[in-house]
Amino acid sequence: QELTFLNTSYTVLEDKYVTLSRTYQARQAELEAAKQSLSTAITAVFLASIAFFFVGRRSVGWGKRAGEQAIDMEGESLDSGSGVR
Repeated sequence: QELTFLNTSYTVLEDKYVTLSRTYQARQAELEAAKQSLSTAITAVFLASIAFFFVGRRSVGWGKRAGEQAIDMEGESLDSGSGVR
């Protein structure tokens, strides 16, 4: 009788373990997918910011008209020959 009780208890614990293991594996897969998506999104934002930075710098040069000086964000000339402020 005690052996039957122990066997039943073991079976119940084994079932709980299998259920918890499957749940853990499913959650790990979800977390891995979320991590990959987040990594992709961060990379996309980083690359977009770099692209906008360089597009913004190019548009300053393209916006110049004959006889005008290009100025940077601080209002200083970008056309200075020495490059030293």
